[in-house]
Amino acid sequence: MSNAFSYYTAENMQDKKVSDLTANADFLKDGITFLKSNRKGYTDEDISKMSGDDVVSEVLEHFRYQVSNEVTMAKDVYYMKDDSVDMSEKQSFGRLMFAFDNSKGEGLFDRGGEAFFDYAKGGGSAPSTYGSILAGFASGLKPKIKENERFEKQQNILYAMGVNENEGPNDATFVSTDKVEAEFNKYITKQLVIQGDEVTENDEAYLIDIKKEETKAKDPDYTRRLPLFVGEIEGKEVYVIPVRGKGLWDAIWGFVAVDKSMTIQGVYYDHKGETPGLGAEIKQRYFMDDFTGESFLNGGAFEGIEVSKGNNDPTNIDKDDNEVDALAGATITGDGVAAMLRKDVRLYVPYFKSLN
Repeated sequence: MSNAFSYYTAENMQDKKVSDLTANADFLKDGITFLKSNRKGYTDEDISKMSGDDVVSEVLEHFRYQVSNEVTMAKDVYYMKDDSVDMSEKQSFGRLMFAFDNSKGEGLFDRGGEAFFDYAKGGGSAPSTYGSILAGFASGLKPKIKENERFEKQQNILYAMGVNENEGPNDATFVSTDKVEAEFNKYITKQLVIQGDEVTENDEAYLIDIKKEETKAKDPDYTRRLPLFVGEIEGKEVYVIPVRGKGLWDAIWGFVAVDKSMTIQGVYYDHKGETPGLGAEIKQRYFMDDFTGESFLNGGAFEGIEVSKGNNDPTNIDKDDNEVDALAGATITGDGVAAMLRKDVRLYVPYFKSLN
């Protein structure tokens, strides 16, 4: 086994999950090598559409199948014994397998229950198991999956308003799942639903699916519901707005925290499939922090925040230009972020004008 990479060793994987390797260049190189091998058959076009998180998901899915499905295991053994397979491919595969074996493991319901369903699918397709039993088991565990989705949304909202577990200057770390519900109840003082001119309190506003609401609003007889989260941090009231849009390859989304004047206090962005090192950087702290201090209202009129290549303020000192510096090589994703903010934040302007 080559010693060029060491991410997979027991020492380096101590107290780590495989999902902690989404930004590890060596792991991603091995993961992509494996996915492009004859064993998996992904094309360059397939890989170009994948984020680091996607690579992790595919690698995890494969090895969960391996431990729960004897057919997958047999094929992997044949692959490793096949003399026509390049040794570098075999080394990449071996390092990935060691990383999986040496990791502390993904929780069964981490990453939206991904582990459970991978094991269920792997076991259900194995000759020695009964898929119908596992399918019934999966159905009974759906409430747990929903709970984790709720926790993730609460983490996102809290991060946008500045409640997180960041330690270093480049960290972007959520409140842990064992604390998030208590912290959400501590910092979020009201959850509102805005529907036309009507504003009501609703403790489950965070469960509103804004993608579905946008689709429903295409019906001229339907008035879209807009969730809004009111919180207080360090004696200051903030309002958190959910947003959703389209990047280069797939959906992007986030939460934007503003004060009564619609000046940004913090943001959190995420994506489904932007390119690692390019569009996927929207969820990195250096990009998200640039939005703090920019305002959506200019003389009482709504104005978006542009993600601009021509921005002459790379350190983002000027907070009156309604611009942040673009991500290198990610023009379309950056444009998607700007369009998402214009499209969704604009809907809340009448409410904020009523406050001032």
